[in-house]
Amino acid sequence: NRLISNMLIRAIMFYMERKIGLERQEEWVMFNGPVIPYELRTGIGRLRALDPCLLLCEQALERKTIVGVIGTSSEPEIISLGLALNSGEYVRLRSFKEDLEDYLPAAHFNVADQARFQRFIETYGDKLDVGIYKAGQRSYMFHAHSECFDEAAAVIMRDSMFQQLRGYPLLIDYADSLCTHMLASSDFRRMVDFGLAREGSLSFEQSEGDQRRR
Repeated sequence: NRLISNMLIRAIMFYMERKIGLERQEEWVMFNGPVIPYELRTGIGRLRALDPCLLLCEQALERKTIVGVIGTSSEPEIISLGLALNSGEYVRLRSFKEDLEDYLPAAHFNVADQARFQRFIETYGDKLDVGIYKAGQRSYMFHAHSECFDEAAAVIMRDSMFQQLRGYPLLIDYADSLCTHMLASSDFRRMVDFGLAREGSLSFEQSEGDQRRR
C-alpha cells in the first residue's frame, strides 16, 4: 500500500512555500520554520526528489535575504540560552553546516544522492547560520544567510515587537492565519484524493481508516 504520508504532504507544502516566496519581489522573505526543512533534506524518500529539493534550497541561499523562524526547540542548551537573553537581544550560535553534516550519515542515501548532498554541504553549508533572538516574553531560533545575519535579526525582531507577549513575527502569524482559512490541509487532501480518483488509484493509495464509512 503506497500511502500518501503526512510527511509527503508537509514536503510539498514546504517546497511550494519556498518556491512562491522566492518568486516574490519584496526585499525580504520570512519562512515559518527552517530555511532548509528536514522534509526537503530527505528528498521525499521513495519519490527520489532530492535534486529538485536541493536546487530550490540553493536558490533560497543565493537570494541571501531570506530568514526562517523556528517556533520550538528540543535542544536543552538552546532553551537555557533563550531564558538568559533579555528582550531585544540575539546571538549567532553556529553554522547550519554542522547540522547538515550530522544529518548525512543517518540519511541512508544511495551513492548518487550521497554525493549530491555532500556537494550541497561543501558549496552551501557555510552560507546559512543558526541564531536565537528574544523580542518579547519568549525566545526563538532562526536561520539566516551568514552575510546578512545581523540585518535578518533586526528584521524579524522589529516585526516580532508588534506582538510583545508572543514575540513572534507578526507577518508570519498573519500569513499562517490566512492560509489556515483559505488553504486548509483538509482541502488540499481532498484535492489529492480527487486527482487519484480520476486516475483510478484512490483505493490503492488510501489507508483502511480513510476508506471507513463514518
